Amino acid sequence: MCLHWVLVGNRGGAIALGMVRQTVCELVSGELMAPAGKNAKDAMPREFIVQYLVEVYITMMNWWLDDGAKLAPQQINLMFQHLTTEGIANHLRWFRRRHCGT
Repeated sequence: MCLHWVLVGNRGGAIALGMVRQTVCELVSGELMAPAGKNAKDAMPREFIVQYLVEVYITMMNWWLDDGAKLAPQQINLMFQHLTTEGIANHLRWFRRRHCGT
């Protein structure tokens, strides 16, 4: 039986997934830069961004595993990194235009 199905298919899996989620949140939070500048109060809350990134990551991993892990892990990583960095970059550009006039 596939480990993924064991983890998602029972109560123990929910506990394990919660622990994975908490660990990934801590890792992401440690890597995420805090908002800077005089308009930092208008930026998205840091915890919102952390939760968003973690949930997208876990959802992506579940999709990948549910699909039989047909794509190479490196390809999954590249797709995740591209979508994530492009989304964050777009938000930063919007924030700068709105608050800094650049």
